[in-house]
Amino acid sequence: MPEPVSNQTSAWATCSPINFRGCEIYANRDAGLVGQGLMANGLECKSILLTPSKDGDLPHIIRATRQEMENPQWWAGLVRNGVVFYNSSHPIHAPILLAAKAAGLPVAINVDNTAIFDFHSRPREFWQKSIMHKSHRSAAARLSIAFAGVLKSHYRKFQGRYRRLAAHLAIADVIGAVTPDAADRLRGFLANHGQAEAAARVQLIPHPVHPRFVTHGEKAHDGAITFVTVGRWDDRAQKRPDLLMQVIDALCARDPRMYFRIFGRLIPEMEQWHSRLEPGSRERVLLHGVVPNAELLEAYQAAHSYLCVSAYESFLIAAAEALCCGCSIVACESPTLPGPKWFASDSRGTLSGNLAAKDLTRASLLEAEAWRQGQRDSHEIAAWAQQNMHATHVAESYATLLSAVAS
Repeated sequence: MPEPVSNQTSAWATCSPINFRGCEIYANRDAGLVGQGLMANGLECKSILLTPSKDGDLPHIIRATRQEMENPQWWAGLVRNGVVFYNSSHPIHAPILLAAKAAGLPVAINVDNTAIFDFHSRPREFWQKSIMHKSHRSAAARLSIAFAGVLKSHYRKFQGRYRRLAAHLAIADVIGAVTPDAADRLRGFLANHGQAEAAARVQLIPHPVHPRFVTHGEKAHDGAITFVTVGRWDDRAQKRPDLLMQVIDALCARDPRMYFRIFGRLIPEMEQWHSRLEPGSRERVLLHGVVPNAELLEAYQAAHSYLCVSAYESFLIAAAEALCCGCSIVACESPTLPGPKWFASDSRGTLSGNLAAKDLTRASLLEAEAWRQGQRDSHEIAAWAQQNMHATHVAESYATLLSAVAS
């Protein structure tokens, strides 16, 4: 097998063993953005993706076959200090992680998950997750699906699937959980499935946010409150566009000083709903669809709060971007939304008790009043979010933790 050419060697690497496009879109999130953060910190970094190459691959992208990724000599000739793996939580990727380890490299793995894996480790939360993942269905359907999920979890435990998953994650020297709740659950899962020692290697390392997301001036203080939200609205089960429309209807009727900006892939129902709004309400609700990042940045900087109506999210990067721009958050308090729960703590938002229109409406009204009463500080919110989630800080966390392993 040919050795990598000398100009490909690097101190650090990120790796997603998937054939993603290696363009600017990749560089702006997840593993690609961690790589950008390492380079912004003055460190050498290559980003490794599965072959074949694609148009638009950036200069620091390295394409490799799975056979190469499973060869310790290939890793030894390519990377010197350590590797951060994304999209590698499935045990099918174990040979790749083991090869990097055999090359003498410290390895980190990102676990992009709420970490509610099985009924046995987190019975109550597993049940709530099963309900929330089908929250758009009838009560009878949700219950039957939840019961089926519990039975499936017992069967998977009998098959040894959870022990294999725990053993796979335990390969890594640093196991990155993206929220505090996920970190706690992941430690419990590992301990519950024979990997108690690995539980000590779980670290809170959130998803990275691009450093372009910062505040710009002051938020409006005239009593008008703007909510922003982003979603793939055609994913009805997760993003719940039906709830979004119900909440905005109620808020428009209750508070004439509320404004809403909706971004992301729209669905016909949303456009039809918007066309039927009263003229006064329609002027306060803007449907933007998919827009360039610069326009989204401006919207975050002008808005007061991010409105999340999702039933479940492992993290919610859009909300993290909004917080870096000084927005608070409104969402449901649920085990399936550990990111929004973390974001909203310490006067950074308001959580509803249930995923229901009336509860989210009430939370939104409370959050608007908090802004009007001076109980929200956009610069404090932004400073906290940037310190925790800007790509340079996330990349520094990985580099520091992996360097400690090496030493």
